Amino acid sequence: MGKSLLSAFGFLTSIRGSTSPSVKSARWFGLVGLMVGGFVGVVWVLGSRATTPILGAVLAVTADVFATYGLHYDGIADCGDGLFAHLSRDRRLEVMRQPVIGAFGAMALVLTIILRVVALGSVEPSVWLLIGIFSISRSLMALSLAVFTYARAEGGMATAFAGSLSSWTDRVVWAVVLVVSVFIYLRCAGIYAGPVSLFLGLVAWFWFSKRGVRLLGGYTGDLVGGAGILFETVALVALRVAVAR
Repeated sequence: MGKSLLSAFGFLTSIRGSTSPSVKSARWFGLVGLMVGGFVGVVWVLGSRATTPILGAVLAVTADVFATYGLHYDGIADCGDGLFAHLSRDRRLEVMRQPVIGAFGAMALVLTIILRVVALGSVEPSVWLLIGIFSISRSLMALSLAVFTYARAEGGMATAFAGSLSSWTDRVVWAVVLVVSVFIYLRCAGIYAGPVSLFLGLVAWFWFSKRGVRLLGGYTGDLVGGAGILFETVALVALRVAVAR
């Protein structure tokens, strides 16, 4: 337990450890999301109280980037370049591997950040809300690793997760964390806004993941992370709209 949890924490956060990611790490992704969400949520609440709601939202997004080295933001940028341009499958994979960001990636990244800031800046700050939504998104990332095949013929970092959630222990741990995080989110988001925003976020995650797998021939780390942050962003925007009704 300890080694796989530490490897999951080291892989998904900016606190790097000496333990490399493994097939057992994915079952703890949701728990890591819970901890990251707690940190970002505290910054969000304190920042909003000390300054203004919009500045508190900016601080929360900054804390998210700081806590994860912008890992999933990088994913949405690479997906923008690789999935939205008219390219061949091999060219898409090549573009997504490059360290530079193109026009499509820059637009995807900027729009994602703007939407997250505006959404966070216009709802009541809550630590538990972000704990729930961050944990759900990381659990979805683990699910992607388990149900899709890797896109690249050559090895990559994401190949370490091949066979994730293959044992009953992995599935039980993953499912328990997911159920708890969904309960937390729905409890905080409200009886109407919670289910609506969660459903729309899941629809966006599923569509994006399936489109990426179809175009790339499987998953990549960028696709998994990008789909996760898209789920969070759509859910937050939908939450804001639903709360306003």
